[in-house]
Amino acid sequence: MKKPDSLIQTAKDFDDWRNQRPHQGVPIPDSLRYRAIQLLESYTTSQVTKSLRVCGSQLKSWRQQFVHHSEETSEFIALPVSTESISSHSLEFELKLSDNTSLFMRGDVPVDLLRMVIQTARA
Repeated sequence: MKKPDSLIQTAKDFDDWRNQRPHQGVPIPDSLRYRAIQLLESYTTSQVTKSLRVCGSQLKSWRQQFVHHSEETSEFIALPVSTESISSHSLEFELKLSDNTSLFMRGDVPVDLLRMVIQTARA
């Protein structure tokens, strides 16, 4: 099966959003904006603006909006490792961030580690 073209899929998602929004004043969601910026790695500005039916100034401002976003998500967060025996629970835990990255944990996860991950994600 052929992988759907990201530009075509994103354009379809923009159209779906436009058709489902309650009124025209609703801002474009950050997830769609971020996907539009990611398209610039493979497509020209002209191709993206034409396909998504947005103007170049919008794309430029979105690029500014997410310039620090990618830097923040690429940082490694060190979590302390305890050698003490802490009560743990077997579970599956998935944390999805707004930029479509995720953290998945499975197995015996100490409760203190789980609390720390949640607190760090909130910050």
